[in-house]
Amino acid sequence: MSYKSQDASPSCVGQWNVVKDTLFLQCDKENVVSNMISNGYMNQRDYKFKIIDNKKLILLKENIILEKR
Repeated sequence: MSYKSQDASPSCVGQWNVVKDTLFLQCDKENVVSNMISNGYMNQRDYKFKIIDNKKLILLKENIILEKR
């Protein structure tokens, strides 16, 4: 997962799992300290999305809708 912001482009590598209409993303643990203190580190390590249809997800607790292009 990755996203763009004004000063950084944080990303993580991990596992995903779908249960009914929910997509769970879990970032792998980061072991390199220099990565953890960089502006590209994602402090939040897990995400939960509600699947709306095959092109839309809602990031729960954030009220953000992601749309596939």
